[in-house]
Amino acid sequence: MEGRNEERRIGLESSLGDLYKFIYDDREAGKIKKRGPSHRTMCMIGHLYRDPPGPHVPRGIKTVGELYSLTKEEILRGFRFRKKKTWLNLNEILEGYGLPPLNLPEEYTSDQQNS
Repeated sequence: MEGRNEERRIGLESSLGDLYKFIYDDREAGKIKKRGPSHRTMCMIGHLYRDPPGPHVPRGIKTVGELYSLTKEEILRGFRFRKKKTWLNLNEILEGYGLPPLNLPEEYTSDQQNS
C-alpha cells in the first residue's frame, strides 16, 4: 500500500509511528490541512501508540495491523474514554494513505453527530 508520497509505503506491518510521521510530514508540506481531521488522527495514533494498556482503552499498539485487530467493542471503549471529535474522519485519513477503513459506527465518523 502506498502513502501520499509514492516513495514511502504504509502497510499493515508498518509501525504506527511511521504513519504518524507520514501525516506530520504531509501536513508540514501543505499536502493536507494542519488542523481538523489530520490533527485528530495524530492525537489518536499518539494515544494508542505511547500509552500502556489501560482499563478504558486498548493502548500500547505498535503496528498498523494491530490497530485493525481491535474489535468494535474495544474501539468503542476508547471512544467513551475520549471525546468523539478526537476520532472524527479517521477513516478518511487512513484511506488517504491506502489503508482500509476501521469498522466504526457511523455516529463516530460523521460531523452531523458531533455538533
